[in-house]
Amino acid sequence: LALIIGEVPPLPNVGATEAQSQFKKVLQKFIGVFCSPDRPLVIFLDDIQWADTATFNWLESVLTDESHHLLWIFAYQIRETANPGHPWVKLLEVLRQKGMTFETIALAPLQVPDITEMIAETLNESPDKVKPLAELVMSKTGGNPFFVSEFLKTLYQENLLQFNFQYLSWQWDSERIPSMDITDNVIDLTVALLQKLPDATQEVLRLAACIGESFDLTTLCYLQEKSPSDTLADLSPAIDEGLILPDHAAFMTTAPGAKYKFLHQKVQEAAGALIDEQWQKSVHFKIGRHLLRATPPAEKHERLFEIVSHLNAGKDWLVGSREKVELARLNLEAGKKAKDATAYAAALEYFRTGAEILGGDDWDVHYDLTFTLHKELAEAEYLNGDLAGATKSIELTLSKALGPLDKAETCNLMMAITRMAGAYSASLTAGQQGLQLLGVTVPESDWDKALGQEIAAVNSYLEAISNGTVSRAGAIASLFDAPEMSQPDHRCAAKLVMNLMETARWFHRELFAWSSAKLVSLSLQHGNAPESALGYANYGVFLGTASGAYRYGRLFGKLAKRLSDKINNIAYKCKVCLVVENYI
Repeated sequence: LALIIGEVPPLPNVGATEAQSQFKKVLQKFIGVFCSPDRPLVIFLDDIQWADTATFNWLESVLTDESHHLLWIFAYQIRETANPGHPWVKLLEVLRQKGMTFETIALAPLQVPDITEMIAETLNESPDKVKPLAELVMSKTGGNPFFVSEFLKTLYQENLLQFNFQYLSWQWDSERIPSMDITDNVIDLTVALLQKLPDATQEVLRLAACIGESFDLTTLCYLQEKSPSDTLADLSPAIDEGLILPDHAAFMTTAPGAKYKFLHQKVQEAAGALIDEQWQKSVHFKIGRHLLRATPPAEKHERLFEIVSHLNAGKDWLVGSREKVELARLNLEAGKKAKDATAYAAALEYFRTGAEILGGDDWDVHYDLTFTLHKELAEAEYLNGDLAGATKSIELTLSKALGPLDKAETCNLMMAITRMAGAYSASLTAGQQGLQLLGVTVPESDWDKALGQEIAAVNSYLEAISNGTVSRAGAIASLFDAPEMSQPDHRCAAKLVMNLMETARWFHRELFAWSSAKLVSLSLQHGNAPESALGYANYGVFLGTASGAYRYGRLFGKLAKRLSDKINNIAYKCKVCLVVENYI
């Protein structure tokens, strides 16, 4: 994309919820670029039943958007979406409730005329001649297209369908075909086909199924512990049967990196069905280890999900604490990558797996890793709407956290979780606890005195800045060039006060006013943070409404907007604009 539109500047840092909304809107606009009256767009997504939660969430937003000149087509298996709780079923119900227009087309089984035409073209015979065979095939397969083609292959392999070279025509055994057994399960049918392949071919297909729907020859050679030529020889019967498709550029080659793929996901599943569960786990672990070692550093981040997924599938084969810690770190890295991509459901699984791998002793031995994983787990549960799970995780994290800063950061996250749950009193308590750890005392009474102290502190700092040489207005304007707040404990305190202010806004007027003044005094004392702009904006409102100092209130509002433009934190910028434009 950069080759077309040039280098894209980095996205501004926003909160997780804002990032997800931003991603959805950008992707919708990107698709909209290709939709026009003279060039309508059709998007087809196959096997939508396998999509992840993040995809369904995005689809809900894009399908309910009033897009024009765009047609969506989805294909899915009814059997796989029979559960009313399936995300696809829920999505369709949401669309119905919102009055969206869509049409469902059920693909019926093939009928005798369809099968007759198919067999006639395949055998190069007349439809009248093959109709009796088509009726037999219909009676055995029920018209399932996959069963029809595989059943015809089976008839040929069992010599029940043969070419008569004497009469130069195809013949079939009408007496024996009706007695043949055929399963109504695609996996069982495909397994039966695979079991007719040589043992060495079945073995290599089992290994390939563990790698994935597509695989490369190098990894397969490593798993099989054979040379490329021997591995390819074992794979060849499956290629000849059309069960494995080689990449065109690597057709029947032993070149490093040559890629192949299964004909269909069901073929991969059938090959996987031949594998013992414990043996399968060991293979996944072996694949993960190989990819971790063999992947070039420049490509490792790109293939991180693939590597970690294999290692997680085989985590029962971890040996020693060193391997466990390494996999926990990889899950932390994968979880952060998924969270950055707003794939919060996937991020949750990575953080949960990483936390489960570590034991209780790791809070002492590998504290930083264990603390970060559990804090990220709590946030991921919160982002996925599991407030009960998030509360449980954050309480555990807080009980294990060491040092004032880690405890305070945990309290900050607890504020967000409890506020989302509607427990505003608990949210305020968490904020007060976190600030207390950082040496900031939140008053519980005598609010006028506490607020007066903070206002006096702000005025004192402004007097020190003016130093008799510039006006009060000039001192306020000069805060735009104040240094950045750099100390972690000061930045954490600013976040806590800002969240305290946001929580108290609607039901604790005194605490809201105190928090606004406190955030300003912290900024004047320690430098500007992203939260400072919102503090300046709310303090400007307070100056006008509480003391009638409208001129200075407008100056603080102007400062807030300039600073928010400078820092460019979109989440805070929106709030600053709302406050300044509506209340100042």
